[in-house]
Amino acid sequence: MLDEVLQPAWVTSSLSQVLLSSISCPTMAEVLSITGLETILNSQSDTGIFYTVFCPSEAAWAKLSDAERGILENNDYIDDLTNLVNHHVVAGIGPLPTLLLDPPGRSSIYPDGLDTLGGSKLFINRELPTLRIAGPAKTADLVHSDAIIANNGVVHIVSELLWLPPAFCSVNPACDILGLDGLCCNTVDGVTLDCCNPPELCVDNPACFAENLLESCCPTRDGVYLACCGGTGASDAPSKSPSGLPSNTPSSIDS
Repeated sequence: MLDEVLQPAWVTSSLSQVLLSSISCPTMAEVLSITGLETILNSQSDTGIFYTVFCPSEAAWAKLSDAERGILENNDYIDDLTNLVNHHVVAGIGPLPTLLLDPPGRSSIYPDGLDTLGGSKLFINRELPTLRIAGPAKTADLVHSDAIIANNGVVHIVSELLWLPPAFCSVNPACDILGLDGLCCNTVDGVTLDCCNPPELCVDNPACFAENLLESCCPTRDGVYLACCGGTGASDAPSKSPSGLPSNTPSSIDS
């Protein structure tokens, strides 16, 4: 008779431990350590708390611009980094691959979405041949069908960052289409650029009106934001990064 019953490694490993040892989530694990949120994900299963972590792949983190990465690495923006993690964690649910049995479309099991610790909702859509997770910022594919199991939850690898700080230019379509980078809504100087929440009608956007555009521009009826959205005139739509980054000793988020 065996002296001890053999158990799989996940039985004695919390989500924090699984993430720290996973080769698939090194950046997420580092961010957990920087923000101190590994304490939450270290809670044992006997507390009754079960978490699902949607871990952005390394390729997803690499899509951040240098300016965006610099902001998240800056100690002045630790709250944004903390929020980023919280918007990728859901209390409850579990392995998602069983949802692949659903017909195409929004998950019938979670039709109202999943509530993240950050207060946003994530929606699961069945799109052959995979599942897609729709977040406030982007929609991501489930990278691996198999979940990483821990004793107090599971980790799913996703192809995009589902949430980004709302002030990021890339999160605001009219700013993004102008090629702006970093912070737009507001900038580090506290200025809200015209491309933040521009009026929908062309006539209400000076740069669009100057081009004799009519009806809807920001966005159009097809959901497209035109380049004139957010400009104050035909020739003065901003084209450069709106502001420099604050000078402060940053923490490190490795690529």
